[in-house]
Amino acid sequence: VPSHDSDAFLEKPRWERISVALAYPSIISKNAVATSFALGTRVNALLENQTSYTFSDTPIAILVYGSNGNVQALTSLKTATIPAESEIPLVATWPFRFKEPVTKIEILPLVNPFTAVSL
Repeated sequence: VPSHDSDAFLEKPRWERISVALAYPSIISKNAVATSFALGTRVNALLENQTSYTFSDTPIAILVYGSNGNVQALTSLKTATIPAESEIPLVATWPFRFKEPVTKIEILPLVNPFTAVSL
């Protein structure tokens, strides 16, 4: 078992500093609600971008919790664009009805600060 390790870059790394606003972007979900329809379940919500940056191709994870506190359904999707300082509707569907009542819906935007475009 080696007791010492040494690493080196093959090329000089290019470091980039991002603004504090992008380090912790404020994109929140509002009014998330789950509804059943004939053959499945739908979650509707609003996604609000509170920053002055536009985000494109943003992956969104949606977790739906049941009455026992466990995740009973999840999905992921990509938004085309989340414009700066605006809201967009978000809809996700499942081809089945949930077995338990929905107690919590978590919507997690996974933003990439390096693809953001400033106002």
